[in-house]
Amino acid sequence: MSFFEVLFIIVVSFWLLGYVSKLILPWLAKKYTERLMKRFGYSQPKSEPDKPEGTITVSSDPVQKRQGNFSNLGEDINFEEVRSDNRKE
Repeated sequence: MSFFEVLFIIVVSFWLLGYVSKLILPWLAKKYTERLMKRFGYSQPKSEPDKPEGTITVSSDPVQKRQGNFSNLGEDINFEEVRSDNRKE
């Protein structure tokens, strides 16, 4: 084999590797993320059916009231701005 044949084979193999990786890597990444989502218990949110324009729906739970005694959290401090004139007249 001559030098140019070896060089040609190397260039073609790198070109094929780049082309194949453009096809396979996105598919592999998608499968990997799906596997991780399944492993950690994450599921895709379900799509909501189309609703007419202007309807409002709330899909969150109501806010729970806080429990506990918050009367002794601390003091309120009022600051007063003091202006000092150090000019000599």
